[in-house]
Amino acid sequence: MVRKFGAKQLTEIDNNGLRILVSYQTPVAVFTGSTLYRTERKFSVTTSKHITFYVSTLLKENHTFNVVTVPQHVIENARSTGLTPVQL
Repeated sequence: MVRKFGAKQLTEIDNNGLRILVSYQTPVAVFTGSTLYRTERKFSVTTSKHITFYVSTLLKENHTFNVVTVPQHVIENARSTGLTPVQL
């Protein structure tokens, strides 16, 4: 399932239960339902705003979760394998 956020270049892709946040064409976070894994890599100001917007959206949906910062390759691997960052 793909979820777009208005006109923003921001998409959430469901990959085997993992919700992957893609800013423009780059995966930048993975939400597992109890943990949000976000990239430690600094992209643009807009991408940082996308991640903040996503966190606020999850909170508005009444999700409770931890936020863990991980290297970018962990986010990319989760997207390509469908495994959570913990399983990698």
